[in-house]
Amino acid sequence: MAEDKQKKDYCDAEDQKKVVEKMSDCDNTSDNDKDRDECYTKVTKEDDGCMS
Repeated sequence: MAEDKQKKDYCDAEDQKKVVEKMSDCDNTSDNDKDRDECYTKVTKEDDGCMS
């Protein structure tokens, strides 16, 4: 299971789900569009650009 931490060039359903959940958190915690966009950017970077 050591390979889990390597970057992958695809996303499985589990990855998608995590990203979507994090983005929902962004929606809930952001005061405005700018905050939300920054939060989204952070999420996609942390998840190796899964959603791109």
